[in-house]
Parts: sequence; structure tokens; C-alpha cells
Amino acid sequence: MFVILEQLERIRDDSLTYGKILAEQYPDAKDPRSGCFFTIHNKATLALEVLSMYAAPWKVGPGTASSDLEDEWVDRIMEITKHLFVETMSSIEFVAVRIASMVPEDPMGSAVERFRGERGHVNLRDLVLVGSEIGLMTSLKEREWHDMITVRNLVVHNSSVADRSQRCVVGKAKVSMRPNRMMKGAVNTFVELSEQAMNNFYEWMSRLDTKRRLGT
Repeated sequence: MFVILEQLERIRDDSLTYGKILAEQYPDAKDPRSGCFFTIHNKATLALEVLSMYAAPWKVGPGTASSDLEDEWVDRIMEITKHLFVETMSSIEFVAVRIASMVPEDPMGSAVERFRGERGHVNLRDLVLVGSEIGLMTSLKEREWHDMITVRNLVVHNSSVADRSQRCVVGKAKVSMRPNRMMKGAVNTFVELSEQAMNNFYEWMSRLDTKRRLGT
């Protein structure tokens, strides 16, 4: 429990730092970059505040409460942090599309126009593929993004029930999937995924901005 609270504090603090840096670099109120990280900051703060209410009873330690109560605590932690992860990914997807669209003549911007013309919309997986093709992320980061998107989609659209056999590894998070069964992972899985998504996105957008400034 307390490791999770420490992770949430780190997400809260780092997201605020990223947001302030980007707000100084891009002071236009219409620029979406800083808003993404301020949103993550707010969601992490909320998760931290809610989970802190469970910290006091958790201090008694495993084994002193009934196993049913401990299971309930785990369920609540997973539920609260699941929402943090989904909100983090949603904010990232929304802002990534907007940032890519800002320069329609470069590879990211032209890809957005192409996808919209072909099927009327563009999603985060599309942008990950293009970002990898033009060198904005390593093959490892690309795989992590695909894994995070898969987990997010199953959480949102399939009630966290897997539709495939797969093992996703993102940072320290490991998610096991078997068809027609709930995904399995450690109690801090969604916190770890949220932190990785936040850091990976900051790195990705920083590389895109550098590429655009240099005109490469």
C-alpha cells in the first residue's frame, strides 16, 4: 500500500513539473501540451487522496485483518488506480492527436490527415506507428505503447477480460492475459502503467518538438 502511495506522489509531482516546463515553453493558452500533464496531476492527486484513506487500516499489516477485508482493499486499490490509468491514456491520446495536427506538412501531421481522410478518425496506436517509423521512439518504447493501449482498450471496452493470450511488460508492470479471463497483474500494475505512460509521452513529445525545430 505505501509503495503505491509513494508511486502516486511521484506521478503527482513529476506531472506537475512536466506541465510547468511545457507551460513556460509554450505559453499560448490554446497549446495542449501542458494541459495533458496538469490533467494527469489532478487525477493522480485524487487517487492519492482517496487511497490515503485506506492507509490507516492497512498499517495494521497483513494477517491482522480478515482475508476478505484484505481482498476488498486490493479490489478498491485496483479500481481506483485503474481509473487513473484510463484517464492518463485518454488525456495522452487526445493531446497527441492535437499536437500531431499542428504541423500538417510533417510526417505526423500528414498521417493524421491521411487517417482522417481514410476512416474519419485517428487513434493513439496510429500515431505510435508513425512515431516509430520516423525515429521518435525506440522499438522497446513502441512495444510498451502497444501493450499499454491493449490493456487500456480491454479495460474500457471488454471489462478487463482478455480476448487473447499475451504477456505485456511495461517497465516493472507485467500483465498476463488468457482468452475470456480477467487480466492479471500485481496490485500496483495500473500505477506503474500510468507512470510509464506519462514519462514515455513526455519523452516522445520532446523528441517530436526537437525534430520539428530542426526541420528533420
